[in-house]
Amino acid sequence: MSERKFARGLGKPGTAAQLRETVSQVVRESTVQNKPHLVDPLDFEKFMIKNKTVLQNDPQRELLLYPTDDISAVVLPRRFRTVSQCFPSSSETENCSLFTKQCINSYSMNWNLIHYKYSAYSGSYADLPYKSQEGRFREEVYEIDIDTDAADDLKPKLDNITKEGYLLKGPEIGRRLAGTYILEMYKDEKKGEAKVTIVMDFCTDVVKNLKRGRFCFELRMTAGHKSYLLAAENEADLKDWLSKLSSVLQQNKIQEEKRAASLERERSTPPPSPQIHAFGTLKGLEQSMNPQLMRYARETDVSIAASRKDDRSKIFELYPHLAMNLKPQNSSQEQTEPYREVFGHRVLLRCESIRLKLQAVDEKDNLCQVEPYHTTLCLYDAKNGRKLTENFHFDVNSGSIRNTFSNGLCPDARGNLKPELPPNLPSEWLLYPRQALLSITNPHPDIFLVANKDPKISLKVYKNIAACCQRLGKYRMPFAWAARPLFRLYSNELDTTSEFHALYRQEPSKLTDEELLKLLSDYRKPDKFNKFTVIPGSLEIKVSAVSDLPTNCLSPSLAPLKPFPVPPTSEATIELTEFEGLSEKDVHPYSTFVNHLYVYPLSLNFDTQKTFARARNIACTIEVRDSDNEEARGLQCIYGRPGQSPLVSQVSCAVLHHNTIPTWYEEVKIRLPTNILYSHHLLFTFYHISCDIAKKRENGIENCVGYAWLPLLQKGKLNNAGPEINWVDCQRSIFTVGFNLVSTINTKDQHLFNLFAHAERLLDPKPLAVPSEGETCKILKALHAIHLTTLITFLPTLFNQLFTLLVVTTSEEIGLNVIRVLINLVNMVYDANRKEILQAYVKYVYVSPASKKNTTVHEEMCKHLPVILHPNNTDFLVVNKFMHHSDFFFEIIVKGMAQHLLSSGRIKVSRTEGGRSVVRKSFVS
Repeated sequence: MSERKFARGLGKPGTAAQLRETVSQVVRESTVQNKPHLVDPLDFEKFMIKNKTVLQNDPQRELLLYPTDDISAVVLPRRFRTVSQCFPSSSETENCSLFTKQCINSYSMNWNLIHYKYSAYSGSYADLPYKSQEGRFREEVYEIDIDTDAADDLKPKLDNITKEGYLLKGPEIGRRLAGTYILEMYKDEKKGEAKVTIVMDFCTDVVKNLKRGRFCFELRMTAGHKSYLLAAENEADLKDWLSKLSSVLQQNKIQEEKRAASLERERSTPPPSPQIHAFGTLKGLEQSMNPQLMRYARETDVSIAASRKDDRSKIFELYPHLAMNLKPQNSSQEQTEPYREVFGHRVLLRCESIRLKLQAVDEKDNLCQVEPYHTTLCLYDAKNGRKLTENFHFDVNSGSIRNTFSNGLCPDARGNLKPELPPNLPSEWLLYPRQALLSITNPHPDIFLVANKDPKISLKVYKNIAACCQRLGKYRMPFAWAARPLFRLYSNELDTTSEFHALYRQEPSKLTDEELLKLLSDYRKPDKFNKFTVIPGSLEIKVSAVSDLPTNCLSPSLAPLKPFPVPPTSEATIELTEFEGLSEKDVHPYSTFVNHLYVYPLSLNFDTQKTFARARNIACTIEVRDSDNEEARGLQCIYGRPGQSPLVSQVSCAVLHHNTIPTWYEEVKIRLPTNILYSHHLLFTFYHISCDIAKKRENGIENCVGYAWLPLLQKGKLNNAGPEINWVDCQRSIFTVGFNLVSTINTKDQHLFNLFAHAERLLDPKPLAVPSEGETCKILKALHAIHLTTLITFLPTLFNQLFTLLVVTTSEEIGLNVIRVLINLVNMVYDANRKEILQAYVKYVYVSPASKKNTTVHEEMCKHLPVILHPNNTDFLVVNKFMHHSDFFFEIIVKGMAQHLLSSGRIKVSRTEGGRSVVRKSFVS
């Protein structure tokens, strides 16, 4: 009845609407009650300060607190190979270009590091320092797993005392019983069935028995057991057997004493009391005679916890797959080395002798060469078609020959030594060097050692040599050449053969490097070399590989290298410059000051000119002058030849006899001034040389027939950075000269030069005209085309300048372009597989540059990088490069922040006052 009433009630009009309203209200109230309560995120800094005392006393505080002594700045003095630092003085660099100043600063500044005391604990578990468990865990061997055939091999590992060998058996006495240690005797080494088994448990003594033989000994047994007489083969074997058997007896004695003591304890122990102990309690175990149960009864929670720590190993180290990935404490970043000079295979050459069959007797009746010879040697790479090293000049003439033409030396000869050399160094020590140290980055069989000989112009009769040398002493002419591979074919091993196979006459038309490289490419074709004229004689040059620098060695700039004892204990050894390769794999960032220019006069076509009289026997003299005034003289900056001072004011090329169109193969090495001015220039003077003694000329032997000159600077950049320059007369080529710049403070790359020239204008405190933003961005965009080898060699100097521009500019567009070019340059280095260069820069070189804007590199980078990474940025190539190599930029940011905290002193204040502001300025702005 109630159900029907309830049903009828639901069917009344308006009741359903009321019910729906009631249900909706209940749902709303339930939703409001179940809505999650919003909680404000934890203010970590506030929490740390509020609970500072509690956290400091917590045993696990290292999990939350950042160590206050973790970060410190370290300055490492830069190490140099030279005895003294060979850098220009401040007065020399005062008016130099910005690029030169920054380069010198990069090579002279100390290394700046940020040391993290707890860096070993900052990585994953695999990076944590650990003690290697290698050798602690031995492979477990169980009897059930032992192969029957291998049982004999395993027995020596299980026994404590083992001995195998040959013994002679004597008469037996008594009988045997079973025991622990046994001595088994076999018929041979095959170990079949034992013929005799001696139980050592019943042996009481082992004594020598000299009555039976020299090497006999007796095993004396207990009563009732027979004794044994045995004999060894020699005295040493006898001593060894006696020692091992005595050890067995000692072990048996110890075991017997232990058994006796155990029986004594059993007899002295009173009988147990009749009372019944509570079964299963620890107190009941104390009364047990089982030592294991007694030890268990004495255990406590503390002792159990302590015993668990004994010899406990980390479980991750026991897992073989993870243990294989465990790294040593020194990671690759920690193993990064600072920039230094990198050398290839070091080879020492010593010029021993030159002997020609044509000889004469001098005034002292000594057999000697008819003419003096001046010789040069260098390396050529026939495979890659280039000259590999600079020339080394040596003089092996006898003293009497040298004296005949000493008067013909140029005026600077035998002058004072350069200040870089020790002041108390004997002047004659460096006059005639005979040893050269080479460096070969990529050795292969097509590297040739080439020697050229230039005799002084003279007659073939010895009595006339003195007169000729006094007249023509400083002029030479090509005579002969010789070559041989420096490395063996197929094996690439150094060929230490001293003698050259043959000396070939120098053809006047084949003096250039191109002609010589063609000849060397055919060296292993005998039919090609059979056509050359062989000069009777021999050349001996000792070749040897070296690993350590010899004493009293000089750099290519004639700077003393360590070790350099004074007075010298060895003769002079001069390092030769290996010319820079074209591959990015063969170059490294510059780390020393070098500023050399190699000048190569190539050819002169004097037939086309009508101004000067026709000339032959033409000599070309090279000078460097800083003025074109009449009283100007050549600067003493050209490296001299044997018998001259280290630096001279002029050098003359070899003379081709009766040749009106001479071709030269001379190499003139010049030490460029640090501050090159527009007035500095190269001066080439051409002379006609009169060789006929019979003809007397009013102007002497030299008659000037022409000049050529070349300013060293053009629009602020070295004018001779190119490979070859021609002088023309009415569009006809007259004089051709080549150049090779080997400098760490000057660049041949136009884009790098433009950047520093533009930066010099931007950083000028009193600029005549401030460069526009568009012009600066154009220069930065052009830097994307920098040559890879230039980028690698000048990377520290270039990156320092870009970071400086980043903090001094007030333009957002310039800042973005600096970041873009940095991303591209980093990507170029990564693509060349030279990541270690960037790691060394971050670790040792980078220092936050100062800025008048009171901003830092890490702030500017964190401001511009989000713009580059914004989804609206359509330059996906730049974004992709950054994402692949972002670790470099993050490392710069981290080091910059650390340097800022240390330099500003904020590292010592609380996190909310110091470090927090740095983080917010860096990552929020």
